[in-house]
Amino acid sequence: MSGTERDQWESEILDDGKVVKDKFRAKLLVKVLADADGKRLFTDQDVAMVSGFDSVELDRLYDLAARANGLKKSDVDDLTKNS
Repeated sequence: MSGTERDQWESEILDDGKVVKDKFRAKLLVKVLADADGKRLFTDQDVAMVSGFDSVELDRLYDLAARANGLKKSDVDDLTKNS
């Protein structure tokens, strides 16, 4: 995920300084899931569809995506402190 994409994701998950949990994982996944050539598999408009994935698989993909993009729980916590 590029710096711009991460900034967009961070702005999408915050509302009035609080993390919006609605489709939280899907909002990250649509930005980072890509094919072998780096082309995104989903657009930002696919969030609702991706959020409908099996919850176990969604959690697994989110954990992998977060790790691959250097996201930690503390990063999300810091967002709420700095907004």
